[in-house]
Amino acid sequence: MNRQVLAVVVLAVFTLAVLLGAARLWGVLYPPAQPRLGIVAIRPPHEVSALALQDPLLWAGGRDGVVALDAMSGAVVESLEPQDALRYVRALVVDADGALWIGHVGGLTRWDGTTFRTWTTADGLPDDRVNALLIDRDGYLWVGTWGGAALLRDGGFEVLTEGDGLAADMVNVLFQDDEGGMWFGSGVAPRGGLAIRRDGTWRRFTPVEGLPHANVSCITQGRDGAVWVGTGLLDRGGAARFSRLGERWVLDRVRTREDGLAGEKVRSIFQDSRGAWWIGSEYDGVLWENGDTHTVLTDYDGLSSSEVKAFVESSDGILWLGTRDGVTRVDLAVLATSTAVSEIMP
Repeated sequence: MNRQVLAVVVLAVFTLAVLLGAARLWGVLYPPAQPRLGIVAIRPPHEVSALALQDPLLWAGGRDGVVALDAMSGAVVESLEPQDALRYVRALVVDADGALWIGHVGGLTRWDGTTFRTWTTADGLPDDRVNALLIDRDGYLWVGTWGGAALLRDGGFEVLTEGDGLAADMVNVLFQDDEGGMWFGSGVAPRGGLAIRRDGTWRRFTPVEGLPHANVSCITQGRDGAVWVGTGLLDRGGAARFSRLGERWVLDRVRTREDGLAGEKVRSIFQDSRGAWWIGSEYDGVLWENGDTHTVLTDYDGLSSSEVKAFVESSDGILWLGTRDGVTRVDLAVLATSTAVSEIMP
């Protein structure tokens, strides 16, 4: 064997060793996905920002429009047409008559199973870009847009803006607490914040009043009556807890990544029927707090994406997650007995 051939052989062996070493290192740094029992990723659909249950259907809306999934299997059974008119869906809600309301970049659309009707600024909406929908306890529809909040009543819209008490005209989130108070989450960073209206009186919360960030992304109320507000933008934010003090709401706790959250920006918050909390982040997965167990679940655990945007639970104990890349079906009973892949204690 001449020197040239020997050099080629040595180089080949060295290259192979380097590649094998790199492969092993990659396996340590980026281990293969290990789906947990009870978690199933479903695609299509892909990007999903909103979910709504209408037994036996699960409606999912996002960048590409609205589809209906079988609420048992997760299989797509229907796609609303024309999809081009329903792109970038941010909100879905089903009313008492069984009609599906769709908030999207081109306005507000109602689908009764046979026909579509769409409302835009020409019909009184403050802005065609709809971010949030809510049916209040009186059965009226609230619409959160880039130009304010609108209440659809008696065939017309009653509009609220920053001049009326909102933290900012761009309304990301709508919520009604168990006493009927209306919560409006806004965000046009660095401006924005939270506004609460009760009995005609407004109160605002911004970072000056202790809110972790001016961009509000989600609001929910727990079984104990406290209201949690998720905030953030990119790598900043956190979750704020509001508790009642007499007739007022006070901000009494803030949680960040240092307190166990998966990431700084809180994308979504949900408490399931078993009492466990789910707190989704923008990039780093969802924190699942089940009793004394605090587990961060990501795509490595079987989620369709580590960014969870929406939650909804069916009556049979199935939790559905809308994510940046698909829907995730979680059987809560099975998940509670599965082996954790990654756990943290706050």
